[in-house]
Amino acid sequence: MAGADVGDRWGELADAAAKRMGDHVLVFTEPHYTMAFGRTGRFDEADRQLQSLRAFAEDPKASAARLMDPLVVPLCEAVRDYYRQDYDSTVDRLMGLRYDFQPIGGSHAQRDIFALFLVDAAIRAGRLALARALLAERVARPCQQRQQLAALCRAL
Repeated sequence: MAGADVGDRWGELADAAAKRMGDHVLVFTEPHYTMAFGRTGRFDEADRQLQSLRAFAEDPKASAARLMDPLVVPLCEAVRDYYRQDYDSTVDRLMGLRYDFQPIGGSHAQRDIFALFLVDAAIRAGRLALARALLAERVARPCQQRQQLAALCRAL
Protein backbone atom coordinates (compact mmCIF):
# COMPACT_ATOMS: atom_id res chain seq x y z
CA MET A 1 0.00 0.00 0.00
CA ALA A 2 2.92 2.31 0.71
CA GLY A 3 4.62 1.44 -2.56
CA ALA A 4 7.67 -0.26 -1.04
CA ASP A 5 9.35 -2.94 -3.14
CA VAL A 6 9.20 -6.14 -1.11
CA GLY A 7 10.51 -8.42 -3.81
CA ASP A 8 8.85 -11.84 -3.87
CA ARG A 9 7.94 -11.83 -0.18
CA TRP A 10 4.20 -11.80 -0.93
CA GLY A 11 4.58 -14.99 -2.95
CA GLU A 12 6.50 -16.65 -0.14
CA LEU A 13 3.82 -15.60 2.34
CA ALA A 14 1.04 -16.88 0.08
CA ASP A 15 2.82 -20.23 -0.22
CA ALA A 16 3.15 -20.44 3.56
CA ALA A 17 -0.51 -19.45 4.00
CA ALA A 18 -1.64 -22.14 1.57
CA LYS A 19 0.18 -24.74 3.69
CA ARG A 20 -1.71 -23.53 6.79
CA MET A 21 -5.11 -23.49 5.06
CA GLY A 22 -7.74 -24.88 7.38
CA ASP A 23 -5.80 -24.92 10.63
CA HIS A 24 -7.51 -21.80 12.07
CA VAL A 25 -5.25 -21.90 15.12
CA LEU A 26 -4.92 -18.11 15.40
CA VAL A 27 -7.79 -16.09 13.98
CA PHE A 28 -5.48 -13.08 13.74
CA THR A 29 -3.52 -14.78 10.97
CA GLU A 30 -6.53 -15.42 8.74
CA PRO A 31 -6.93 -11.91 7.27
CA HIS A 32 -3.15 -11.79 6.85
CA TYR A 33 -3.31 -15.00 4.85
CA THR A 34 -5.99 -13.34 2.74
CA MET A 35 -3.65 -10.38 2.20
CA ALA A 36 -0.99 -12.71 0.85
CA PHE A 37 -3.46 -14.49 -1.43
CA GLY A 38 -4.94 -11.21 -2.66
CA ARG A 39 -1.63 -9.43 -3.17
CA THR A 40 -0.45 -12.33 -5.37
CA GLY A 41 -3.75 -12.66 -7.26
CA ARG A 42 -4.46 -16.10 -5.81
CA PHE A 43 -8.18 -15.44 -5.41
CA ASP A 44 -9.15 -19.09 -5.75
CA GLU A 45 -7.14 -19.78 -2.59
CA ALA A 46 -8.72 -16.80 -0.84
CA ASP A 47 -12.14 -18.20 -1.74
CA ARG A 48 -11.16 -21.67 -0.46
CA GLN A 49 -9.95 -20.05 2.74
CA LEU A 50 -13.32 -18.32 3.16
CA GLN A 51 -15.16 -21.60 2.61
CA SER A 52 -12.97 -23.21 5.26
CA LEU A 53 -13.64 -20.36 7.69
CA ARG A 54 -17.40 -20.67 7.18
CA ALA A 55 -17.25 -24.42 7.82
CA PHE A 56 -15.10 -23.86 10.91
CA ALA A 57 -17.69 -21.40 12.22
CA GLU A 58 -20.07 -24.36 12.58
CA ASP A 59 -17.75 -26.23 14.98
CA PRO A 60 -19.33 -25.96 18.44
CA LYS A 61 -16.15 -27.25 20.13
CA ALA A 62 -13.88 -24.53 18.80
CA SER A 63 -13.89 -21.36 20.88
CA ALA A 64 -12.51 -19.30 17.98
CA ALA A 65 -15.43 -20.39 15.79
CA ARG A 66 -17.69 -17.79 17.41
CA LEU A 67 -15.58 -15.01 15.85
CA MET A 68 -15.80 -16.32 12.30
CA ASP A 69 -19.21 -15.18 11.05
CA PRO A 70 -19.44 -11.80 12.75
CA LEU A 71 -15.81 -10.70 12.33
CA VAL A 72 -13.21 -12.86 10.62
CA VAL A 73 -15.16 -13.87 7.50
CA PRO A 74 -16.29 -10.31 6.62
CA LEU A 75 -12.80 -9.00 7.39
CA CYS A 76 -11.22 -11.57 5.04
CA GLU A 77 -13.89 -10.82 2.41
CA ALA A 78 -13.04 -7.12 2.66
CA VAL A 79 -9.33 -7.79 2.18
CA ARG A 80 -10.04 -10.09 -0.77
CA ASP A 81 -12.35 -7.48 -2.32
CA TYR A 82 -9.70 -4.79 -1.89
CA TYR A 83 -7.24 -6.79 -3.97
CA ARG A 84 -9.97 -7.48 -6.52
CA GLN A 85 -10.27 -3.70 -6.72
CA ASP A 86 -13.85 -3.77 -5.48
CA TYR A 87 -13.25 -0.82 -3.19
CA ASP A 88 -16.92 -0.05 -2.51
CA SER A 89 -17.42 -3.57 -1.18
CA THR A 90 -14.29 -3.25 0.93
CA VAL A 91 -15.57 -0.02 2.46
CA ASP A 92 -19.04 -1.43 3.04
CA ARG A 93 -17.68 -4.54 4.76
CA LEU A 94 -15.15 -2.70 6.94
CA MET A 95 -17.29 0.24 8.06
CA GLY A 96 -19.36 -1.82 10.46
CA LEU A 97 -16.31 -3.62 11.83
CA ARG A 98 -13.87 -0.75 12.27
CA TYR A 99 -14.19 -0.58 16.06
CA ASP A 100 -14.39 -4.34 16.55
CA PHE A 101 -11.01 -5.72 15.45
CA GLN A 102 -9.66 -6.27 18.99
CA PRO A 103 -11.14 -9.77 19.56
CA ILE A 104 -9.02 -11.27 16.78
CA GLY A 105 -5.84 -10.55 18.76
CA GLY A 106 -2.59 -8.93 17.79
CA SER A 107 -1.39 -5.52 18.84
CA HIS A 108 -3.05 -2.20 18.10
CA ALA A 109 -0.39 -1.56 15.47
CA GLN A 110 -0.94 -4.97 13.89
CA ARG A 111 -4.70 -4.47 13.69
CA ASP A 112 -4.28 -0.93 12.36
CA ILE A 113 -3.69 -2.34 8.88
CA PHE A 114 -7.44 -2.96 8.59
CA ALA A 115 -8.18 0.71 9.26
CA LEU A 116 -5.62 1.56 6.59
CA PHE A 117 -7.40 -0.75 4.14
CA LEU A 118 -10.65 1.10 4.92
CA VAL A 119 -9.16 4.55 4.35
CA ASP A 120 -7.38 3.56 1.16
CA ALA A 121 -10.45 1.77 -0.21
CA ALA A 122 -12.63 4.82 0.52
CA ILE A 123 -10.20 7.03 -1.41
CA ARG A 124 -9.97 4.58 -4.32
CA ALA A 125 -13.77 4.25 -4.39
CA GLY A 126 -14.08 8.01 -4.69
CA ARG A 127 -15.81 8.24 -1.34
CA LEU A 128 -13.69 11.22 -0.40
CA ALA A 129 -15.97 12.73 2.25
CA LEU A 130 -15.91 9.40 4.09
CA ALA A 131 -12.14 9.11 3.65
CA ARG A 132 -11.74 12.63 5.05
CA ALA A 133 -13.90 11.75 8.07
CA LEU A 134 -11.97 8.53 8.68
CA LEU A 135 -8.65 10.33 8.42
CA ALA A 136 -9.87 13.14 10.69
CA GLU A 137 -10.81 10.49 13.23
CA ARG A 138 -7.29 9.06 12.98
CA VAL A 139 -5.67 12.48 13.24
CA ALA A 140 -7.48 13.02 16.52
CA ARG A 141 -5.14 10.27 17.73
CA PRO A 142 -1.39 10.40 17.14
CA CYS A 143 -0.69 8.86 13.74
CA GLN A 144 1.29 9.29 10.56
CA GLN A 145 -1.60 10.22 8.26
CA ARG A 146 -1.78 13.94 8.84
CA GLN A 147 -0.23 14.67 5.44
CA GLN A 148 -2.69 12.34 3.69
CA LEU A 149 -5.60 14.11 5.37
CA ALA A 150 -4.23 17.54 4.48
CA ALA A 151 -3.77 16.56 0.82
CA LEU A 152 -7.29 15.11 0.67
CA CYS A 153 -8.80 18.24 2.22
CA ARG A 154 -6.98 20.44 -0.30
CA ALA A 155 -8.31 18.27 -3.13
CA LEU A 156 -11.94 18.64 -2.04
